[in-house]
Amino acid sequence: MVTALSREGIGSFIANSYRGRGIGSTASDRRKLSRAARTVDALMVLNALAPHPKIDGNRVGKPDTLFGALFHMVRRIAEQSKQSSVLT
Repeated sequence: MVTALSREGIGSFIANSYRGRGIGSTASDRRKLSRAARTVDALMVLNALAPHPKIDGNRVGKPDTLFGALFHMVRRIAEQSKQSSVLT
């Protein structure tokens, strides 16, 4: 997916929510890595990327299914409360 996006001139970033937490796999136990933790990771990436001069912070997204929707909902709540993000 990253290669295909790059060919179209779309930048991408892969956040590894596993390594920093010492998690090798969640196949046997999904509770090792919660959606909340992954949402925090995604928002941290947004905070790191959005101020970059070559990135339009209003066009940064998280592709996924239900989890992607959660990310965008949390981001919208942060915008509505006039904060740059929910993490400072």
